[in-house]
Amino acid sequence: MAYTIYDKKNSRTLPLAVTVTTAGRISLNAPLTRIFHQNAVKEVLVLFDDGKKRIALRPVKTKEARSYSLSYGPDLSQVSLSGRSFLKEIGWDGKVHKIPAQWDANKSIVEFNMPKWLMSGVRSEEKAG
Repeated sequence: MAYTIYDKKNSRTLPLAVTVTTAGRISLNAPLTRIFHQNAVKEVLVLFDDGKKRIALRPVKTKEARSYSLSYGPDLSQVSLSGRSFLKEIGWDGKVHKIPAQWDANKSIVEFNMPKWLMSGVRSEEKAG
């Protein structure tokens, strides 16, 4: 009797996402972590577009004064950086936020929208004024 190959009907693919934790860490999910690991990313620049309310992480080849070091989980299920001071500066409310993200391979950059957390910090003062 010959075997028949079974076609998988659906596959589980995770959407790209970033999580901001209560500790102020910016954490990338497993698919983004794999992209960073495959490209041997160890440092990133954190970028902020105040007009569009977008945040981006741009890998850099070597450590710079402005770059953030990445910490990889042991099973490569996540990579994170400590962004507490940056997050506070842009008005982060101290809560957990899971945010859809995009990887732009041409620019080598992860981009995501800033959540609607404008209730504390620098940005809320600007909003009130």
